[in-house]
Amino acid sequence: MHGYPIRKRAFSVALALLTGISMASVGVAAESAPTAATSQAAVQAPAGQQQSIQLTLAKAFEIAKQNSGTYKAAGIDFELAKLTYQKAKGDVLSKVAALQAEATYKAAERAYVKAEQDLRVSVINAYYAARGAKAQLDIAKQSQELAANQLAITQRKFAEGLVGKADVLSAERGKLQADIAYTQAQQAMELNSMRLALALGLPANTQFEFTDAADLRFEPLKFTLDEAIRLARQNSTQLQQLQTALEVAQAQEQGAINDAPVQQRTLQLKRQRAEIDLASYEQQLPVNIRSQYYDVLQKAAQIELTNKSLELEELQYSITQARYEEGLEVGQAVDEARIELIRARQASVDALVNYTVARLNLLITVGLNP
Repeated sequence: MHGYPIRKRAFSVALALLTGISMASVGVAAESAPTAATSQAAVQAPAGQQQSIQLTLAKAFEIAKQNSGTYKAAGIDFELAKLTYQKAKGDVLSKVAALQAEATYKAAERAYVKAEQDLRVSVINAYYAARGAKAQLDIAKQSQELAANQLAITQRKFAEGLVGKADVLSAERGKLQADIAYTQAQQAMELNSMRLALALGLPANTQFEFTDAADLRFEPLKFTLDEAIRLARQNSTQLQQLQTALEVAQAQEQGAINDAPVQQRTLQLKRQRAEIDLASYEQQLPVNIRSQYYDVLQKAAQIELTNKSLELEELQYSITQARYEEGLEVGQAVDEARIELIRARQASVDALVNYTVARLNLLITVGLNP
């Protein structure tokens, strides 16, 4: 299979930053769903204490499936429609009635698949919002440490008469800014953790430890645009629904040959409408896939750009810090370099999270559930 020409880079600076954030390797295969008893044991905690879960994306999917009322309801509807269809096949029915029963069954099946897809999208968005917030919290902590170190150096140089009061004030301001940013990052982490808990059907105070570094690692697309369009046509539940609706309309029209002219005309119009709906969707589908595919490619390019910027800011900060210690730069220059470095780290994390979410959502759209 020839993939779209995306260059897979090491992204060493950003990945070292992300994967080095206290993540123990805990393998959880997507195919190995935890039992209900295992899941409940994992999330239950004594009254009054916060629950804590070691979480991967695969485990998040399984927990959400167990707790989602919408997903469970769609599964029940599918089972009921299946039983009704099996009963209808055993009766002496007309071709149209049998086709309608089959259409109802297929519609319920598609609704069940769609409910799982929607659930996966919801979990992916909430999971990566929380993972991104955790990475940003760690960056804010690093910023605090840099600012505190700079303040200590500046106070020492001030005591030695090597710098003026303005440098001390600049370093104190930088430390205060870093403290405020860390508090804001803590609040963002708390809110995104709560949203993730709600998306999984867990108590809002559940705490998460993200244990799989591979969940936040650059993975290139492994199929071309043409392959994506083909997969979407093959797996689209909406397309299948419109095709089934047309088949039913055609059968109804053919079965009404001896009916009154008004009834014949009514069924003819229904068939024509079904043809229009199907043709319209078939025309729009490749456009939608192309747009989503290009969006993933653009976000992949953004990762490379932000990582290159991060490398530059790491170097600039090191140079500025060294020049300051040698008395060749003022404290404000170090503070500005630190701010630019932190911004570059944040942008690198955001780019990777945005790409990962877009790539996974594309996989769902073309029927390749992650």
